[in-house]
Amino acid sequence: MRTNWGKLPYLLLTVASVILLLSGILIGLEPWATAIVVAVPLAVAIVFALLATRTHDIEEADAQITSRNAVSEGVTEVEVPVSDLPVVVERAVGEMNGFRLLHVSGQGARIKATWTLKTWGEDIALMFDDVDGRSSRISALCTPTYSPTIIDHGQGASDLKRLFQEIRKQSGPLSELTSEADH
Repeated sequence: MRTNWGKLPYLLLTVASVILLLSGILIGLEPWATAIVVAVPLAVAIVFALLATRTHDIEEADAQITSRNAVSEGVTEVEVPVSDLPVVVERAVGEMNGFRLLHVSGQGARIKATWTLKTWGEDIALMFDDVDGRSSRISALCTPTYSPTIIDHGQGASDLKRLFQEIRKQSGPLSELTSEADH
């Protein structure tokens, strides 16, 4: 179960600032030293908070990916019927290092991305929608495994991009086989 931390980090930051300020006063630091003891950690936290709230969009010819607060969302379309997507996704994830398929069905899939130097790992949820009987839309949501993560350094968007590319790659041979069977 994921926790929605909401305003908790800001509350903790405020409490920590007050504790640092009182500590500086109680131990008798000079006023300028107390200000530095409070200001430096506070400034670092504010910079991280500002970096976390920026939105990063990746638009390619066949995919759109948006990333904000270490959560990435993406959409792509493939020329594969929705009924064949579980096989395609299973093959795609099987070809990718650091990805593990937890569950796949006709409605979607759950994938686990292992930790890297940028993140503690990610949970990826895929949802499948039929477009026209021969094509499908895949919507993806990538969230950090460790819920207090506020910055993923672009890892979630990068993982969705790699996953979409591999799904398209694996859907190529499947769509060729399907079109040959139709003739």
